[in-house]
Amino acid sequence: MHATTRRRIAVPAAIAAGLLCSGLLVWNSSYAAFTASTQTTQNSFRAGSVTLTNDHTRSAVFATTTKLVPGSADRQCVEVDYQGDVTSEIRLYTAGNLTNNLAQYLNFKIELLPVGAACEATSSVVLYDWAPLSGLSTRTDFVTGMNVDSWKPLAAEKRRYRFSYSLPEGDAAQGKSADITFVWQAQSLPA
Repeated sequence: MHATTRRRIAVPAAIAAGLLCSGLLVWNSSYAAFTASTQTTQNSFRAGSVTLTNDHTRSAVFATTTKLVPGSADRQCVEVDYQGDVTSEIRLYTAGNLTNNLAQYLNFKIELLPVGAACEATSSVVLYDWAPLSGLSTRTDFVTGMNVDSWKPLAAEKRRYRFSYSLPEGDAAQGKSADITFVWQAQSLPA
């Protein structure tokens, strides 16, 4: 082999060997450097919940009440149980079809009773006092219309309501009807 050819092969081989050796030296020196790290424990996220039930779920407060006559009256109690784990606002409102205008003759009362009290309890906070049922504004969502009651539990809480009605004397209500639903709705509040 000729000396020029050997030089042509030797120079690139020497350059490659030099690069390889310097790379190994850099890797070895960075591998030997001091190191440290820190970390937090695992971060975990869970959304809160709003859970609302009542002891008349899937049943009317008053069973279908037909053939009312002047002097007809009744009262029933409903206990509402908030089991959410976030601060919420709970509102009681009414929805329904006050058809045929019996609502203007049917007197209604809504009271807040102590939790666990019998429906006949005498201690109460009156929310709606013996006024025509038609005076209860109906609403279809949390934002619009009027609400009968609202409260903001910070944790699990119960409320007990007493609903009463009476049909006064007179012929004006004869043959008329009305439908109403009582709705409790919870909405979480911003943190």
